[in-house]
Amino acid sequence: MNTINMLTDAPVMFAAVYVSPIVVTDSQEAFRELTRCAERYALEFTGVLPGEIPGVQEARQFFRAIGIDPTKRRLSSEALLLRSIKRKGIDPVNNLVDVGNWCSLEFLL
Repeated sequence: MNTINMLTDAPVMFAAVYVSPIVVTDSQEAFRELTRCAERYALEFTGVLPGEIPGVQEARQFFRAIGIDPTKRRLSSEALLLRSIKRKGIDPVNNLVDVGNWCSLEFLL
């Protein structure tokens, strides 16, 4: 079995950001950006298998490295990507969740 050193060999870099204060609202600005990103991916990747999209394999590799089987638990970024490609739409929640979804889709993390 190939062991990955989580600090040096992982296909991602870890970071922490402290933001204060966080104000949760029903603002649609982040949702509009999420929708634009989803539309861009729909245009770019329609007809492409998810595993062939840059970033998806790396995210799956990371899941495997931390002991999660990506064939049994789909990554949220991949789920958002598939919804985007299939043009199923993504529902707005609030500015905090929408920003998280937007970042997840934009960076496929």
